Amino acid sequence: MDIRLLILHPDPVFSDATLTHVYAMEQVESRIVRTLSDAIYILLRENVDLFAVEGETAVAIEQATNARQHFP
Repeated sequence: MDIRLLILHPDPVFSDATLTHVYAMEQVESRIVRTLSDAIYILLRENVDLFAVEGETAVAIEQATNARQHFP
């Protein structure tokens, strides 16, 4: 069974050592989006196992909180 990972990262060009490890995992299917609205759209329509938010701490916490408000 594959694990579906959704990552919200607003920077279109970034490299992260953690992502290198995620991509190396055979059973992890990852998808990166740039906007919160894209993340919410996917979260509402697809079965995602894990949602991660990259970026400045304060902004990431605000975005994660905002995304969480869309789910009962």
